[in-house]
Amino acid sequence: MVGYVKCMQIIDSHVHLGVHSHCETDGNNLPFDLYNGESVFVKTMDAVGVERAIVFPITHREFNVVRSNEYILDAYRKHPDKLIPFCRIDENLKNNLEQGFKGAKLHLVYEDLKIKDIHTALKLLEDRNVPLLLHANFDKDNPKLKVQQVKEILSVVPNLFLILAHCGRGRPNTTQHVIENATVLKKYDRVYFETSTMEYPLTGNGEIVKQLCNILGSERILFGSDYPYQKDLEYANHIAWLKKIPLSESDLQKVACGNAYRLFNLEKEERIIIRRTNGNDIPLLFDIFFNELSKQDKKYLALSTKLKYREHWEKHIITGNSVFVTTLNGKIVGYMRCFGDRKNDNKGDLWDFVVHPDCRGKGIATQMLQYLHRKFSEMFAKTDAHNVPMKSLLTKFGYTPDNPESPRVIKWNKK
Repeated sequence: MVGYVKCMQIIDSHVHLGVHSHCETDGNNLPFDLYNGESVFVKTMDAVGVERAIVFPITHREFNVVRSNEYILDAYRKHPDKLIPFCRIDENLKNNLEQGFKGAKLHLVYEDLKIKDIHTALKLLEDRNVPLLLHANFDKDNPKLKVQQVKEILSVVPNLFLILAHCGRGRPNTTQHVIENATVLKKYDRVYFETSTMEYPLTGNGEIVKQLCNILGSERILFGSDYPYQKDLEYANHIAWLKKIPLSESDLQKVACGNAYRLFNLEKEERIIIRRTNGNDIPLLFDIFFNELSKQDKKYLALSTKLKYREHWEKHIITGNSVFVTTLNGKIVGYMRCFGDRKNDNKGDLWDFVVHPDCRGKGIATQMLQYLHRKFSEMFAKTDAHNVPMKSLLTKFGYTPDNPESPRVIKWNKK
């Protein structure tokens, strides 16, 4: 059935919260009035049937970042079943994520932040497996600018979940550049499109969302309102617009809440996270290497040879530049080492790859390889000639053996 759906679960993926005291000026230069207190907003959510909302501070250079973030965190602690908190990016990002923030918002128009200056913050978000909600900059003379900014971020953190606010539209309440953005960004499977202010809710029919679903699939679209932007609108107007989007009931349910449930793991399912290593991982990794791998696994990993260069090996683990661990609900269950240079030839060379014996057959190895494939456009690998599971995995993902008849080591490539 396509058409108006009376009852559905709704998660709003774009809401501002903030009060006057967060502004460090008189506020006369602000382009919009986005003041929105948490207690009143939660009541408004209940009144219109919104189950949860992604909330973040008023992202403007005149607003104090620390006080704004503290306000969001306090609101989340009061309403943990209603609000999904995102913070602004500053030097406290690591601590903010540890305190409970589920992602970050970056506004390249109204914040004094440049992508080239926040690489460390972006890598932290990628390693924590939490999304960045991006409001990209707009240039009427360069319609490709927003896509260029997304690509610039993904060149640093290709496994980051990125939500493109307003679907990267040009002017508010227009679909300017939206289809072009989706067409170019279709191949980036971790880029989501958020729907707010593409159409004026009172007059729009949601047809643009159907077009986006045809390009990207309904699994990558998130409903958002940008509330309380546009003071002439009631919150209910945004919900009414959502419900008249011409999608099947199942696709509309994905846009309304299902995709957000999956992205933020609101069902609390087993969660696999792949991240760069750090010094704290050394004792945990070596415990697995020595005590939990079979003799055959140790042979395939060439563990005895690596131990001759243990100090050098540990340095790679500490820096995390080429070594990655996979965790399942916080426990390390996978390890891989892959060298490469994304800035120059964008080729990866896979040296080590192992999944904990208790966690094989769960698709973890597949996710680990996909992580590397997002990082590098061309891959090389070496396997023991007798390592049948690894040979099968590489073959499945399109790797070609250079010397398939070798009795000892087989070299592989994927272009």
